[in-house]
Amino acid sequence: MPAFDWPLTVFTLITQLVLGAFAVLWVTDLLARQLADTGEQEELTSVGVWLLGPLMALGFVASTLHLGQPMHAYRALFNLGNSWLSREILFLGGFFALGGLYAALWWRYRDRFPLRATLGAVAGVAGALGLASMTMLYLVPAMPSWYQLSTPLSFVASALVLGPLLVAAVFLTIYARRRTAGSLEPLLGLHLRAMAVTVLAGALLSAASLLLKLGRLPALGLEGEASLALFTVDHRWLLALRAVGWIVGVALVVVLLQRLRTDRLVYRASPLVWGMLVAFGASELVGRLLFYATAVPLRPPGSIV
Repeated sequence: MPAFDWPLTVFTLITQLVLGAFAVLWVTDLLARQLADTGEQEELTSVGVWLLGPLMALGFVASTLHLGQPMHAYRALFNLGNSWLSREILFLGGFFALGGLYAALWWRYRDRFPLRATLGAVAGVAGALGLASMTMLYLVPAMPSWYQLSTPLSFVASALVLGPLLVAAVFLTIYARRRTAGSLEPLLGLHLRAMAVTVLAGALLSAASLLLKLGRLPALGLEGEASLALFTVDHRWLLALRAVGWIVGVALVVVLLQRLRTDRLVYRASPLVWGMLVAFGASELVGRLLFYATAVPLRPPGSIV
């Protein structure tokens, strides 16, 4: 039975979470100046930006754990023309570096908004290219269960679900301490509604990718049947746990949308958002573990089953 790959699970999930969260923070930085007092908005957003620093560092460390010689990872850059791994290292490394500079501008040069916005855009492009490179690494015919449309769909879904949820949870936790309706209420209300819609879309995409994968496995020969058996027999309880987390998360999104229609004090939504983050986070974590644990490599022609 294939083993759980914790280093790659942590690396891919955290990277996708950070990419999604960075995109949300950058868009918030662009739009929020029209909806809230600039000082309050920047205080809120800067905390969110700095939160990404430790997550970026953790993701970078996790990314080296699956390498045979982590200290020689830089050598992969010498093969950019032929290797998606080299491109992943280049683009994600660039994203981490640019993201660090973006955060530094909040600390020392907060008034340089045009420079910060431009740097954030460039970092976002590097991150998107890194995610594309990461996806291409798994689209290999030798792994039939990975060589499917469900793989890029699931990676994008993780970014759409986890990134906006993390940012919303941090925003609400910071603002809840004030216990008052201020100029940030319109911004937070808009952010929560946009977050809920984005998370719901990501959750539906995640479910669709899983159903698409399970539906395609029987047509992939012996390897596909073996992968399906790992899903539905060996790891059936984990598959059920993934489904439960998804259902709980979606239910909380619906409750949040209903509450936002009647309660103007949006900081009261903090428990709901944290609950969504836990539920969807657990579901995505289990799903990624299953992604690796159910992969069965293609048997060479003439091999004995």
